[in-house]
Amino acid sequence: MKLVPAIILHLLPSPVLSEARSIAKVPGRGRRKPGAIMRARREKDLRLFIRPSSVNAMPKENDSRDQRMITLFRKWSLFYDSKIVRLLYFDRVQPYIVKELSLVLKNLQGKSLRCIDVACGTGEILCRLAGEFPDVSFVGVDLSDDMIDVARAKCGAMPNIQFVSANAIRLPFEDNFFDLSICTDAIHHFSVPEKILAELYRITNRTGWVFVADPAYDTLFQRIIVGTFGITLDKPIRYYPKKDLRAMIAGAGFSPISPGYKYFTNVFLAQKR
Repeated sequence: MKLVPAIILHLLPSPVLSEARSIAKVPGRGRRKPGAIMRARREKDLRLFIRPSSVNAMPKENDSRDQRMITLFRKWSLFYDSKIVRLLYFDRVQPYIVKELSLVLKNLQGKSLRCIDVACGTGEILCRLAGEFPDVSFVGVDLSDDMIDVARAKCGAMPNIQFVSANAIRLPFEDNFFDLSICTDAIHHFSVPEKILAELYRITNRTGWVFVADPAYDTLFQRIIVGTFGITLDKPIRYYPKKDLRAMIAGAGFSPISPGYKYFTNVFLAQKR
């Protein structure tokens, strides 16, 4: 199987492409760095897998809920990676998530693997994985351009990772495209979470895996802590108990489901049926 890249050139605005191409040049010599050459080849290959109608299928301006989320995460992007936020939550959860995802990637067959993180935020999880797995092509997708800008600035120079702004329920990728599909801390933001799970099912290949993590809302203590955080900062549609989230993942067509838990977060790993 041919190694496939992470993003589609014609989805990017021309200024971004111009900047990327100028960065890829070695000053004074006019030659591309090896990492830039690898990135360009992956970008060229990925065009073959873009759905023709997908560019017109993502009208974020027409969805009022999308606009509210874009506004919310524009603010979040300013301090999403701040020390206090990392100390209170991300540094307690993300190392566990990265460890679990690393085990999945190590156990997958083949070298030309593709992995996507839907609602990737500032791309922290993919940045950690991309460094550990240089032969895997990683794609980060988020509705927020501001989050994507932070992610690109932080780890976009890595040749095996790319980021694109897109709607999670209208992803611009062909069916059965990714070996591993990730979605963390996002399900609670969707009014119909079954739609994003259906997209994850569609883009995951026939023997691929999905990894879903979302705030736990099972015990009274969890409801108090998670609920208080949600009201003040997270602005969720709804938090889901473990059994409800498990049922939705199974209903999307994934099986078997392995539940896990880490610091107010329910985690599920499931294979596509």
